[in-house]
Parts: sequence; structure tokens; C-alpha cells
Amino acid sequence: MSTQTTRSNYRYSDFYTNLDVRLNNRSKGDLYVLEDADAVKTSIKNIVLTNPNERFFNPDFGAGIPRTLFENITPETEMVIQKLVVSTIRNYEPRVDVLEVYVTAVPDDNLYHISILFNLVNNPNRQSLNVILNRVR
Repeated sequence: MSTQTTRSNYRYSDFYTNLDVRLNNRSKGDLYVLEDADAVKTSIKNIVLTNPNERFFNPDFGAGIPRTLFENITPETEMVIQKLVVSTIRNYEPRVDVLEVYVTAVPDDNLYHISILFNLVNNPNRQSLNVILNRVR
């Protein structure tokens, strides 16, 4: 008789991406391990902030949002960013069910606030992630 595991038993984990020991307050040089919702939030943030052609051997990966940051701040640009975020997360992050994505422009500061509401596949609790997009140049 075989035992099957269900998706509800999965635990997600990843390493914290900042490898500077001084910033991590780790005297031994150990890495932080992110688990469950924190690991998925980091993954979503990386997906949203990555441009296509930045990843070797996976040129389609990423949302391509930085190209919209130099457009005029309009409701249409907010809608384009929202659609890019939703489609990219659905394509590249199978561990989440996206509930809502809110994009709010701040024209005086030339930036966008993005709020992403989602559920983990193995956890019915609602999670949220806030990302700020601004132009670097």
C-alpha cells in the first residue's frame, strides 16, 4: 500500500537573498532560511522585479515592469502594471492563488505602490505583499 502526500503537507523554504553576514547579524556566517509564506513572498517579489532576458536559459522569465516606469503616470499605466503582475505570478509561481493586485500611482514621487493579496496553495490564510516601484534614473 502506497502513501500519498497532499499539497497541504508541503512546507516551502528558501534562503534569504542578502548574503552580507554583517547585515544578517550572524557571527558564524550562517544563512537565514525563509519558510512558507516568507519564502513565497520573496519569490513573488523577485518575479515581479525581474525583467525578461535577465535570467540565463530562461529569457521569458519576469514581468518586465521597469519598461512601464518611464511612461506617463496614468490609470492606463496602472492597469498595464496590474495585468503584468497578475499574469507573471500565475505563470511562474504555482504555489499561490492570486486574489487581488492593487496598483496605486504616486505622481509626486514618480513611483507605484503594488499590493498583492494571495493565498498559499497549502494554507487558506490570506497573505499580502507590498512592493514599491520607482525609477532609478
